[in-house]
Amino acid sequence: FMTSNTVIFRSATVLDFHHSARQVFWVDSTEKRVYRQAMEAVEEEGKDSGRRMLVEGRVGKSDGIAVDWVYNNLYWTDSGRQTISVTDYNGRWAADVLSSGLEKPRSVAVHPKKGWMFWSDHGSRPYIGKAGMDGSDRVQLVTENVMWPNSITLDLVMERLYWVDAKLHLIGSVGLDGGRPNIISEPGPALNHPFSVSVLEDWVYWTEWDNNGSTVFKANKFDGSELAKVTSASLHLKPMSVAVW
Repeated sequence: FMTSNTVIFRSATVLDFHHSARQVFWVDSTEKRVYRQAMEAVEEEGKDSGRRMLVEGRVGKSDGIAVDWVYNNLYWTDSGRQTISVTDYNGRWAADVLSSGLEKPRSVAVHPKKGWMFWSDHGSRPYIGKAGMDGSDRVQLVTENVMWPNSITLDLVMERLYWVDAKLHLIGSVGLDGGRPNIISEPGPALNHPFSVSVLEDWVYWTEWDNNGSTVFKANKFDGSELAKVTSASLHLKPMSVAVW
């Protein structure tokens, strides 16, 4: 997520946003906390940035969060506790949605209008799972072409799930019912170690780590054509989570 106003955090690793409320949510992996803040807020000396801490004490190693923009809840994964948890928009309560059957839960996405939750797990038997947003009726949606499924995202218009896999060097997509799989594979630096993925209109965006630095790429979401570099960073900078507004 890129804006003209940049606020420095200690270690913001994953993020998502609430479009109508104009709020951005993120996990600070150093502080082990979940935060939110208004999109337009700028941190200035002597002024309140509007930043609000929502959760602490239930956040370990988290590599995924997802905003439920219908019921104003926030979901996050914790591979240390092996859980997927939820809190309300203001952090007034928190609960574990899934607390069993997870090994290394990574990324999470929700489809609140249909009541679905999706997540990736890159444990000894990697998969992408699907369940109700209360954790009920869980199934394994994708078990092929997943080894290190670092990130997932939903295309709500086409009703497809996209993921990036850093071990297999690919971008995959599948219908929300598990049908019509599609694989985009681009040998070379564009898919050497993809970390995060987001979709908007006809484009799929992802962050890529390579030996000399890191880059944000985009390509046609249907066939991987029109590959282009959006921005790049030097060796000591690693773009973590990407979310398209």
